Amino acid sequence: MTSLNQIINQLNQIAINHAQINGFGFGEDFDISTQQEQYPLMWSNVLDSSINDKILTVGIGILILDIVSDDDRNMKDTLSDCLSIACDVYALLAQENDYYEVQPSVSLTPLFEAFPDKVNGWRMDLTVNIVTGVNRCQVPLK
Repeated sequence: MTSLNQIINQLNQIAINHAQINGFGFGEDFDISTQQEQYPLMWSNVLDSSINDKILTVGIGILILDIVSDDDRNMKDTLSDCLSIACDVYALLAQENDYYEVQPSVSLTPLFEAFPDKVNGWRMDLTVNIVTGVNRCQVPLK
């Protein structure tokens, strides 16, 4: 079974391998800028999740952010670039594999001058379905 840690590690690998992403983080959105971030930044967190008939459905929120210049001259560029990066991340996550399936419907929300670092970008909320194969025989009981 795929774990949440494996999905987060895969997101980190996508960030490392993507030519336009300079930083990756995981945690609550308010943790952004608590340290020196490298932009463009991919930040992820966990959203509401559920189990239904041995399918673990995990909500993942992914932020793609870049710094807006003081004169806002690059506002359109940051939005455009971050949207393109978000589409790339979705394409890499959604590629067919034996471990999980990304639901095809994904929500994208624009962000304007968000967070203390004054960044633009996009929030992508997606859902990952994992076949758990959970049964009581697999529970590590004492």
